[in-house]
Amino acid sequence: MRLFSQQEINTGRQYAVDMAKMFAIFFMVIIHTFENGEAEMDSGIGYFFDSIVGAQFGAPVFMVCMGIGLTYSRKSDSKTMAHRGLLLLLAGYLLNIARALPMFLLVPATHDTSYYADGINALTDVDILQFAGMAFLLLALCRRLNLSFVWLCLLAIVMSVAGSFIRKMDFGSFWINLPCSLIIGIDTELVKTDFPLLNWFSFVVAGYGFGLLLRRCTDCNKLNCYILPVTALIYAAYTAYALPRGIGMFGDCPQDFYHMNFLDMIICLDASLLGISLCHFIAKVMTDNLMQSVTRICNDLTKIYVAQWIIIMWLVRGFMTEYMGWELSIGWLFVVGLGILVLSIGWARVKPLSKLKI
Repeated sequence: MRLFSQQEINTGRQYAVDMAKMFAIFFMVIIHTFENGEAEMDSGIGYFFDSIVGAQFGAPVFMVCMGIGLTYSRKSDSKTMAHRGLLLLLAGYLLNIARALPMFLLVPATHDTSYYADGINALTDVDILQFAGMAFLLLALCRRLNLSFVWLCLLAIVMSVAGSFIRKMDFGSFWINLPCSLIIGIDTELVKTDFPLLNWFSFVVAGYGFGLLLRRCTDCNKLNCYILPVTALIYAAYTAYALPRGIGMFGDCPQDFYHMNFLDMIICLDASLLGISLCHFIAKVMTDNLMQSVTRICNDLTKIYVAQWIIIMWLVRGFMTEYMGWELSIGWLFVVGLGILVLSIGWARVKPLSKLKI
């Protein structure tokens, strides 16, 4: 039997994708808690979560899964995608306001005006929601222009290569850096891009292409039996070489990952496929009730992401770290992170957050 058919036969829910997104949100909540709790991130557990599992198996997995989701979406016309993009952009900047408020409130509480810069930085930060919004808008334009998938791939490659050189930028003007931060990697005191469109759009396009293959796959077990060992070998070999040498995204600067070059994009894409493939086999041994719980979490993923950031910025960063000056061990911060994850999942299911269309 051929591995791929001419017809689309695998059109049901992809539980491996759900499982991969659930692991990714777990890694991201723990990392955000570590970072804002001022844990040691240069070595040990902190480095493991921040620079390995939480990096390559975190945000890139979200982007790839977003691309896969587009192929399984019933509404993927240009108008719907553009509307979705604008909504995500709005949600991203509203979340920035919620994250910036505790920084501004620390000024009168501590009489330390340096928190103004932290607040402005939180307001202008280009995070995953802003990137997702820009990606949807660009995809809507491509759909409107009737670009084929081949042209979409070429566009993504050109953007990634360009992003390899146009990164960690500062144009010397806040008002120039601000709009540019949505597209290219800006790295200044007041304006910072975590997910520039140039560097990260390739993950969405790759996910879209993988989704097109999945829809025609006749045997997902066989497909993942091919993918898993190949991607694992590539990832293990590159990590073993690059990690001890501090090459690329394994460098000392966090923006080496966020403003990643073309090679790092390929490795992170490899890691994403590795994670999704591994989750395929994990999902197969899960009970139906557990998979329903995973699916529910994935349906609320954007709301959970919003909730965890609000809790972390107000509780961990604003109150515990900055106001109280607590220095928790990384073990305790891990426990706090787990608690925040549980709280965020619960908060996403109650009003008003449960009613948000994001």
